[in-house]
Amino acid sequence: MQIYIVKIFRLILFILIFSASTKFLMAAELNDAKEFERWCDDFVAEYTKGQNAPIAIVIVKDAQLFFQKGYGFVDEKQAVPVNPEQTIFRAASVSKLITTTAVMKLVEQGKLDLNADINTYLKDFQIKSKFQKPITVADLLTHTSGLEERMFGNVAPAGTSPSLKEVFSRKVPREIRPAGEEIVYSNLGMALVGYIVEAVSDQKFEDFVEREIFKPLKMNHSSFLQPYPSNLANSVVPSGADDVALLHYPAGSMISTASDMGKFLLMQSNGGEPVLREETIREMQQRHFTQHPQMPGVAYGFFEHFANGRHILFHTGASGHQSLLCLLPDEKVGFYIALSATQGGKFREFRKQFLQAFLNRYFPSKEENPPTFANNNVQLEGIYRPHLLSPLTVEKLGNLALDTFVKDNGDGSITIDLPPFGTKKMRLVEIAPNLFRSDEGTYIAFDNEKMFMSGELNDPLPFGKIRWYESGILHLALFAVGTIVYGLICLLSIFFLIRSFFQKSQNSDGKKRIRQLAALTSWLYVLSPVFAFVYYFVGDSEQRPFKVEMALTIGSGFLILATLTGIFVSVLIFKNWRQMLRREKIWLAPFVAACLGAIPLMFYWNLLGFNF
Repeated sequence: MQIYIVKIFRLILFILIFSASTKFLMAAELNDAKEFERWCDDFVAEYTKGQNAPIAIVIVKDAQLFFQKGYGFVDEKQAVPVNPEQTIFRAASVSKLITTTAVMKLVEQGKLDLNADINTYLKDFQIKSKFQKPITVADLLTHTSGLEERMFGNVAPAGTSPSLKEVFSRKVPREIRPAGEEIVYSNLGMALVGYIVEAVSDQKFEDFVEREIFKPLKMNHSSFLQPYPSNLANSVVPSGADDVALLHYPAGSMISTASDMGKFLLMQSNGGEPVLREETIREMQQRHFTQHPQMPGVAYGFFEHFANGRHILFHTGASGHQSLLCLLPDEKVGFYIALSATQGGKFREFRKQFLQAFLNRYFPSKEENPPTFANNNVQLEGIYRPHLLSPLTVEKLGNLALDTFVKDNGDGSITIDLPPFGTKKMRLVEIAPNLFRSDEGTYIAFDNEKMFMSGELNDPLPFGKIRWYESGILHLALFAVGTIVYGLICLLSIFFLIRSFFQKSQNSDGKKRIRQLAALTSWLYVLSPVFAFVYYFVGDSEQRPFKVEMALTIGSGFLILATLTGIFVSVLIFKNWRQMLRREKIWLAPFVAACLGAIPLMFYWNLLGFNF
């Protein structure tokens, strides 16, 4: 009898162990909201580990609300919990999907042609075309307009609200590459879409969105207004990003609740009702551009992502808060996540980790291993630089740290040394001619000395191959050598000054002038960034975003003056070279080399002139 009891006990124990293990090994179906809530609670608890992180999540399935919930506290001291229907987050760049929807509404109304030259709709300014193909509205929606994207000068003091007309009339966008060739993420381009909505509808952008999108969807806790509407302001989770106003606000100023975004998701997954027609939604969600047929591309507003063999449309946002909107059209599922980004650290990866865990549990992998090739790809090796920063302004200087190195492994795979300075490596396997994929889902395609990267919920990014003499590391080394030369001459000038108090100089007036001008040039070079940084950092920290251009003006002014004096004194040195003593030539030779070598370097990085 005891033997039977032991066997029964072992059988029960085996069943318990097996059922517990299959909970994690076997996929679950997304049809039980309570089961999903338990899984979601466990995921958030494991990720936060007791740390307060305001998070809101909403899921829609089969054109119905499936789940919504808030986690953490808006105000931990007062124990105010996150409520998905009332707690408001900054949607950041997810705003672009609303802006795109506004454009599609005008297309439906017959007021706007996606394939028309955008200058047709620009009433207050015109964009000068440098290339044969005109920029279309469709190019703006797919981030392929070729317009210059700027990092500086895109914000105004909180409480101000410059109109889109004022913003674009004051600084007209510039075309820097042909339209329809490369996906380069563009806040400016989407803001220009917002201006076109105003020009075509004869309404303010935010008023048009309120009337045509928010009201029909009953998104009563959403707005593009800056500052926030008084009836919503107290419900916005503190973000640290509220002390400025975005000038390109149609690209990222929207605030909303998870519940409101759930209504937008329902519209997107339910044939567009009650905002758009079904055929318009299909056009918005279908692919309109890709750098390679087998890698993720872009729809209107949405980016594509491939994971677990599923086709996913998504958009992320990060501005004080982080957001992620995903649609799985074939599975008729969508979700939106918003969370406070003030914690930093691992919370920056929360969206990506949630998506992959969600897919692994409810939509496990069904993809087959793609074919691999054992090609030799030595011709792809080299240094590539992203087309991210403006090549026409001092912002180009940021490329010093963005060199990306491609190495062929000789086995059908390549290794990418990612910026800054190759600190992260990525191995990708060739799955089609000149198309590579990493285990994490990053795709890289090569075409005619260009490299295109997409995947892993990152914005698509094009790169151009550069020559060895354009290397950021090389240029940084040259800048460092020049700075050392100028710094030593500054120290030498201090020595000469001190010595002059105790010993009368035996040098001629000409040599004195050369030494003084060399010292002046060196001090100008050394102090140019110092004065710029001092101006920027001294004073009210909240004013720093608005001091960038003046700080750059100060720095550029010193550099221009240093360059001119450097050329002048170099000419004097050449004229008097034969009369120079050997000990004078020892320090004057590297000085002249630094002065003349700095000129092409500064031209290359747009440092000569007020280019910002």
